[in-house]
Amino acid sequence: MPALPVSTPLPTGVPAGPGFGREGPQTSFDAILMRLDRAVYAAFAHTSGGGSPTALALAWLDWAVHFACSPGKHYALATGVLAYWQCLTMGVSSDYRGDGDPRFDDSGWGHWPFNMLRDGFAQIESFWQQATAGVRGVSPRNEQVMNFVARQCTDMLSPANCWWLNPQVLRAIGETGGHNFVKGARNWLEDQEDLLEGRVPGSSIRRFAPQQLGCDVAATPGKVVYRNLLIEVIQYEPRTRTVWHEPVPGPERQNSFTSREL
Repeated sequence: MPALPVSTPLPTGVPAGPGFGREGPQTSFDAILMRLDRAVYAAFAHTSGGGSPTALALAWLDWAVHFACSPGKHYALATGVLAYWQCLTMGVSSDYRGDGDPRFDDSGWGHWPFNMLRDGFAQIESFWQQATAGVRGVSPRNEQVMNFVARQCTDMLSPANCWWLNPQVLRAIGETGGHNFVKGARNWLEDQEDLLEGRVPGSSIRRFAPQQLGCDVAATPGKVVYRNLLIEVIQYEPRTRTVWHEPVPGPERQNSFTSREL
């Protein structure tokens, strides 16, 4: 027996008439416009790597306007720059602390001219960290965004990123006769192959072939106890008779910042 059509009541406050039904032409057109907007947003997200250009622009505008109206901040920054250049022209060596920066742990950074490059980069990094922090009127969230962006941009200027300015790389060139570049180029080509085949760079089977399961690669039994679009929570089986009543987080925190930001 064929089913009889059942009328669907309209939501409260929605007038009846052409274009207002569940399958009306106006609703279908609105859905098309919504899909168009989502396609444009998805294209922007793909171009910007998932970041929001609007949020970044608003954070920059908030910081730039308040920074421009802070002559005291300008004076403090200029005083620090002049003091550094005065020490540099007088030949006074700066007391480099580094704050535990592993990029400059090599002993080669303590010799000229690499120590000048290291100290100059530290001065630039310190300048922008001070310039983006403590500006009156900037919201805490926008201050964090600008401080993070400044740190990422200054990190790109690090002399440790340039092989001809890095004493550790130059030493490796002399020790290996340049074979370190050959090995790096091979790794880069493998990463490009992974990208072309839709894999995560560095996940090639060839790189993990020499590894032994349970020795170099962890093989602790476990199961996924929670999963959503962002994360997976894995609960490992206990390997001892007694365990803590609360889980202890592991030392690996490489994804903690990304999770908080998302």
